[in-house]
Amino acid sequence: MLDVTLQFLQQQLNAALQQQLASAQPLARLASLVQPDGQPTAGLGNCLVMSLLNVERESAAPMLPPGYSPAQAAPSLHLNLDMLCTALCARYEDALRLLSLTLGFFQAQPLFTADMPGFPPGLGKLSVELRSLDLNTMNTLWGMLGAKHQPAVVFRVRMLSLHSGPRQLLPAVSQPAPQVGRQT
Repeated sequence: MLDVTLQFLQQQLNAALQQQLASAQPLARLASLVQPDGQPTAGLGNCLVMSLLNVERESAAPMLPPGYSPAQAAPSLHLNLDMLCTALCARYEDALRLLSLTLGFFQAQPLFTADMPGFPPGLGKLSVELRSLDLNTMNTLWGMLGAKHQPAVVFRVRMLSLHSGPRQLLPAVSQPAPQVGRQT
């Protein structure tokens, strides 16, 4: 579900960037900035690269849905994603413009719901908000990624709910039959 969610956001952003910049080429790409061996990913030029940074459980979401009974198993898992958007362009001014348009897109469209075309089935809604990272955290982030600093922002994608499939009914617990004083 993580891949489908980020691909949906990439498609939405891509459509907006292509319209605003009158480009036939996809401008937003879902990719890692570096390969597992530490080498930069080839072919990532003049685009905005969207990368998953972190996945964490939403602590504010109820662990058990309303109406949940002990006879049901596997409650939903509510997640937040941290997504890095990095502008990789030959010209620094182009990178800043691409990043500005990305900020503007998610500022104007912070909420994505099931009634939108192409919205991934099984999700309730997604909200995207800008995360502010201080310079020390950004330094650590770029060091962790093994990449050189580029114009970038981090967004938090809130309330991705994962379901493990249909809930399974567990066998009902029956009342114990008291056997006090009886011999079997």
